[in-house]
Amino acid sequence: MGTYSDRTAGCQARGPNFRVGQTASNRPEDMSEISEADRATKDQSVTSTTQCRRAQTRHRQMDRQGRTTEWMHRALKRKGYIRGISTFRSYVAKLKKVVPHEISINRRIIQKVLWEDEPSNKPLLLKILGIHPFLKQLNELVRSFKELFGETTSEQDIFEWCEQAERMNETSLSSFATYIRGDVDAIRLGMTLPWSNGMVEGQVNRLKTIKRQMYGRAGLALLRIKI
Repeated sequence: MGTYSDRTAGCQARGPNFRVGQTASNRPEDMSEISEADRATKDQSVTSTTQCRRAQTRHRQMDRQGRTTEWMHRALKRKGYIRGISTFRSYVAKLKKVVPHEISINRRIIQKVLWEDEPSNKPLLLKILGIHPFLKQLNELVRSFKELFGETTSEQDIFEWCEQAERMNETSLSSFATYIRGDVDAIRLGMTLPWSNGMVEGQVNRLKTIKRQMYGRAGLALLRIKI
């Protein structure tokens, strides 16, 4: 059976990765795979912890500004409100659905209002143009660009729109106008003809989604069935 020193010497001879009770068939040959997995798990944990801390910081900032349900509940408790926070939260949730509230104006809202010709967006559009007067010229440029989508649009019409965009002295608009000038024939056909490659692009996107879902998990037989 051997002495303790003999067994210790045998373990040292097998290498630093050998553990007592571990056979040659189940011991890891390459510890780098385990360390990589541990490192990836640790990175995910650190990322989740960082996100949680940022969310908590934002919540504390909003609480100090009086913009959270907890802040309102504490203020009402000081005035004699006796219900708990859960009851108050449900009441606030119902109140948000029926009471009109101020819409925060951000880049996404401005893009949506400028591009969409919805009658319901007109009051918000007037408000945005009142706050940011420089957007009036951009609004007219967007409207004139949408008018180019028709059967009677010519290359001259497209070039005139590009000149209007370049006169605004905005880098992004100038780059867009330069791109249009470089491929004006294809762009004019896309604006005037009813045909589109949207169906083809949609099918390609669907196939890529299926491929990413099945990568490393299934074979061609299942892929053919899903397609």
